[in-house]
Amino acid sequence: MTSGLDTELRAAFESATEFVQPPPDMPERVRRAARRHRQRLAAGLAAATAGVVIVAAGGFLATHDLHRTARTGPPASRDHRLSITFPDGDTARQLATSGSYLYALVGPPDGEGATLAAYDRLTGRLVHQVSVPGANGSTFSVGPGGLVWLSFGVGTAPGPSGTWLFSPDLRRHSTGPGGDTYALLPVSRTTALTPGQYGLTVVRMPLPGRPGRGVDHLEPRTSLGQPRNTAPGISAVSLDGRVVAQVTNGYGFDSHLVIAGHPRTTFGGRAAEQAGYIATSGGSVWVQTFAVHGQYATSFGQLVRVDSNLHPTTPEAILDSPVLARTEEVWAAGDTVFAATAAPGHALVCFAAGSRIGPVTSLPVRGPVTALAASGGTVYVTTTPRDALSGTVTSYPVPATCG
Repeated sequence: MTSGLDTELRAAFESATEFVQPPPDMPERVRRAARRHRQRLAAGLAAATAGVVIVAAGGFLATHDLHRTARTGPPASRDHRLSITFPDGDTARQLATSGSYLYALVGPPDGEGATLAAYDRLTGRLVHQVSVPGANGSTFSVGPGGLVWLSFGVGTAPGPSGTWLFSPDLRRHSTGPGGDTYALLPVSRTTALTPGQYGLTVVRMPLPGRPGRGVDHLEPRTSLGQPRNTAPGISAVSLDGRVVAQVTNGYGFDSHLVIAGHPRTTFGGRAAEQAGYIATSGGSVWVQTFAVHGQYATSFGQLVRVDSNLHPTTPEAILDSPVLARTEEVWAAGDTVFAATAAPGHALVCFAAGSRIGPVTSLPVRGPVTALAASGGTVYVTTTPRDALSGTVTSYPVPATCG
């Protein structure tokens, strides 16, 4: 990676203080399908896991009216929880927080159509919303300065695709290039990286509301592997000034982590240890693993920690946990790691991952967890119970044992 881009990465993530989790809607559709068909590796799984999950190392307009139909609870406090229920048939596929805002990518679970909405984090009041072009394949990320990056129309051809850069309140935006932009990793207010078949692409955008259009170019020496056997990426995070990617062979198999520009430095890829969702905390990467048996894949697996060279360093307390042996998804906020699990009675757990590890603590969450974001001692969780018509975002205090 060029020294200029490396400097941008380090500066951006040293100044970033808000948690951003970007698992996008395509892997979410896959995870829900896996829950319904526990042992079946359908075509959707192959397509979604074929993407690249990046861990960037670095020091990191017609709409349907959500305002009329979303129901909100009282302000979050020690005695009350924020609660937002979406219109019938919709749920939040992705959440993020920044400043006073809670952002949600809202739409039906099947991914057909979406709305990006900004809510007041304390009251749940809708601040602004914008419809997302394209039938499906959209994701967003919050970058430096609280600016919101949106990629849309991925994997939909023909149809609109592109990149938008929003002001924090979503009321102004600039427009950038489209294509297979499955994930955006912001590294400055107007620059982001996106992983792809040939390596990392640099996207540069005008500030929201400014004239002009964004441009992109392929960054030299950022290979993720053989182009013919590497699928484009679907999310991005950071670790030690480098970019780490989850890639497959393009058919949804051989899922492993790789450092961009160092394609021989890998983790996973074995049938018994495929790399799934990832998150960064405490200078390490936490990986949700799963196994593949012929044409079938498990929907959960052991939670594993790897270092900046992708060597496993999982503490015994984590390896010995029967709950974390059934991890379905993982997120991180500072020194706290959150995991959705298939263990009965433990839909969501958390633990401290800084200078000390654990203990693993369960949160009082009901129903499958489909999205999560955390900041300032509060975690926002989207659940979509199997018997419900729509999803709900609820806030919880982060347990002291997880801080």
